[in-house]
Amino acid sequence: MWKTACFIIYVLVFTNQAKAELHIYLKNVDQLKAIVEELKTQNDFAPIQSIHIEYKAEPSDMVFFSASIKKSTLLGSRDNRSYILSYAPQIFQRKLSLGAAKGVLAHELAHFLDYSNRNFFQMIWLAVEAQVTDHREYEREIDRVVVSELNMGEELIQFREWLYRQLTPRQVEIKKTVYLTPREIKILKKE
Repeated sequence: MWKTACFIIYVLVFTNQAKAELHIYLKNVDQLKAIVEELKTQNDFAPIQSIHIEYKAEPSDMVFFSASIKKSTLLGSRDNRSYILSYAPQIFQRKLSLGAAKGVLAHELAHFLDYSNRNFFQMIWLAVEAQVTDHREYEREIDRVVVSELNMGEELIQFREWLYRQLTPRQVEIKKTVYLTPREIKILKKE
């Protein structure tokens, strides 16, 4: 009887604690910055651990995060470039879990990692390609890096599932053609 009561109490406490952990959300830009700094300490991001990142609020109903290079630093040395992480401020009210935030921020940092390996001319070519061609393959390749090299597929799935709940059906279809879907990420994780 005593063992059963202890087990029931343990299960109740554990499941309530697990539920509480599932409901921790991204609340402000300081928390966003802390996640980025935490991710940058991972070995896979070693080449960009010391980069300068500016955070820029850009309201949007479809693009919640984006990565770019500060144009004034593009001509200089790769080591002296500054990067911009844009975010839609409404994410702080839309219950984005910390796991999902880590997934999308790993995606954006993977962009920075790629940019840091490109010279000026390669960056110009990438910008031209993004304007005149379909950038779907580039975004999907960044997703593959997040899943296969950074082992953050689960976090990226969490973000995509959250993202789809924020968008109209038409916007979801667009996102599914540009980025890997949760189903595609699960398949890639099994390979």
